[in-house]
Amino acid sequence: MHRDNTVEMASAELLVWRTRTLNALLVIVVIAATPVVAFVLHEAVHNPEQWPAALLYLAMYFFIGALATLRRLDVHLRAWGLLLLGYAAGVLAFARGGLAGDGRIYLLALPVLALILIGVRSGLAMAALSLLTFAAFTVAAYQGWMASWLVRQDNTLLLMDWVIGGIAFALALVVLVATQWYFSRFQEAIIAAKARLYDEANRLRAFNENIVQSMEEGVLLEDATGHIIFANPKIARLLNHTPEELAGRHWTALVAPEHRAEVEEKAAGLPHSATDRYETALLRRHDQRVPVITSSRALFDNGRFAGVLSVFTDITERKGAEEALLETESMARALLNATMDAAFLMDTQGIVLASNETTARRLGKSVDALLGSCIYDLLPPDVAQVRRAMAEESVRSGTPVRLEDERQGMYLDNSIYPVFNAQGRVTRLAVYSRDITAHKRAEQQAMRAERLAAMGYMAAALAHEINNPLQAMRSNLELALDFDLESDEHRVYLDVIRQEIERLAGLARRMLELGRPVTDTWYPVSMAHLVQRTLTLVDKQLQLDHVEVATDIPTDLPAVFVAPDRIVQVLLNLILNAVAAMPDGGHVWITGHITERNMVALTVTDDGPPLPADHMEHIFDPFFTSKPDGTGLGLSISHDIVQQYGGTMRVENLAGGRGVAFTVMLPVARPQVSQETIS
Repeated sequence: MHRDNTVEMASAELLVWRTRTLNALLVIVVIAATPVVAFVLHEAVHNPEQWPAALLYLAMYFFIGALATLRRLDVHLRAWGLLLLGYAAGVLAFARGGLAGDGRIYLLALPVLALILIGVRSGLAMAALSLLTFAAFTVAAYQGWMASWLVRQDNTLLLMDWVIGGIAFALALVVLVATQWYFSRFQEAIIAAKARLYDEANRLRAFNENIVQSMEEGVLLEDATGHIIFANPKIARLLNHTPEELAGRHWTALVAPEHRAEVEEKAAGLPHSATDRYETALLRRHDQRVPVITSSRALFDNGRFAGVLSVFTDITERKGAEEALLETESMARALLNATMDAAFLMDTQGIVLASNETTARRLGKSVDALLGSCIYDLLPPDVAQVRRAMAEESVRSGTPVRLEDERQGMYLDNSIYPVFNAQGRVTRLAVYSRDITAHKRAEQQAMRAERLAAMGYMAAALAHEINNPLQAMRSNLELALDFDLESDEHRVYLDVIRQEIERLAGLARRMLELGRPVTDTWYPVSMAHLVQRTLTLVDKQLQLDHVEVATDIPTDLPAVFVAPDRIVQVLLNLILNAVAAMPDGGHVWITGHITERNMVALTVTDDGPPLPADHMEHIFDPFFTSKPDGTGLGLSISHDIVQQYGGTMRVENLAGGRGVAFTVMLPVARPQVSQETIS
């Protein structure tokens, strides 16, 4: 379709050119023939025998005039009329002048004119007609028929002369026709190329207009005086006008008054072929402002300033987003500074990107001085090492990491949360550090109270246990002192006394173990070791209450990263609760295994009565107890301790009411910790 359009345009262009050429040629012939016709008529007046020729010339003159005047006739018809008239004139000239006349010029010119005015096939037809005409006159000369026609007596009628003249005529005709044919082809190619260029220009113009009309940016074109000569629909919609309403207005009517001086200064300073980009505001109806980004380019025509092309991008949404972002940032900063916890944002290398006042105050710096610093350089080396390990673990796993530590008498609860980018990669870390010193001290006091309560619970059993060796010591001491015994018998009584003293010393050590201060140092420790240590503390109590304990803990069970004294406190509380639930004695089973989530699970099960359903919901609540003399803190504190280490604690009744099971799950110790595992 595109090629057909191009051919049609080229043909139309060529037809227009041929029409103009024919019109010009006919006018020239009319003008040139006028004096000739006048001369012929003048000669006919004095020589009456020449009137037939004169009338013939006059008829030809009027015929040419008609062709020049009647331009609404088909151009090909007019061209053929001129060619046939020229052919008739050439034949007449040939008949009267022979080889010495100008008839050959007519016959040579006619094919060229046919090529120019009509086309290749017409030119070839006229060339063939010219050759046939020359051949016919050659035969007429050879037969002697031309002797009576010739006006000039210097003509030859020899066959050889006409053959040689015919060869020269044919060669000249071939050269002229070939040259004109190639020139016509060249001309047609030029016209076709011009038509293609014109077609491409039109398509490009239409394409550009479509782009400009459908652009999401507004476009204005100003002339050299600053008046608008073009506005696309987008800028018209943006300003609540139509493109026709904007045309003819000066640019200053569209710019907010407070920005006009700035825009005028930028427009005046635009260098040749340069583009300036700046932010300004346009005016809608009713003086509403529209924030835009403007790209302006000065236009020049042959070095003279011709106007300005401006492209406008509506940034109303972006401005709103920026304001919302600033407001959100202000609110976030206010919330960040409102908390008493230390909070800051850092990259994966520890460079501080944002911080609140609490963080800066703890580190002895201002917020501005803290930004851009490496947090690890501001901490003691041992603390920095632990914090770096936490950060690396959070980056590696993509999960939050939590750790409690103590620094300069201050207990801190530290949490690191990963921040992901659009590709799902951790690029930032949000760090929160809460001062839990008061909470820790209160917790320690509660734990001490709980331990003292446990000691009081065991006091009766221990008093009975202490009384037995004291009675034995007293009896053996009286025998050794009041009776005259042999040395061997005397030694036997003294050995009994020594054994009972060692027994009392063992009881004292267990009491000291139960009552000694709790330490909060974390390190990997075997769960089997913690269970054995706890059972040592309650061994006598279990015997007195007729409770049998069985353990099943694999030797390859992974270590847990905890403060051992804390977990002993948890296990001690669970075992004593189990004993209290079985006043007539019973059994306790302690089992351990590794879960699918890589957690160490320890389950303490008894065969006492099941817990009521309403007790199950509140079993870990502070001050909730079913014992008349209980404090309600034991299980609550134990639950909090387990959670501090990233673990969980749950309780369930066994099927058929055969007992109660408490399960403690703690994370496996991380391998990067350097301390040795206690076992």
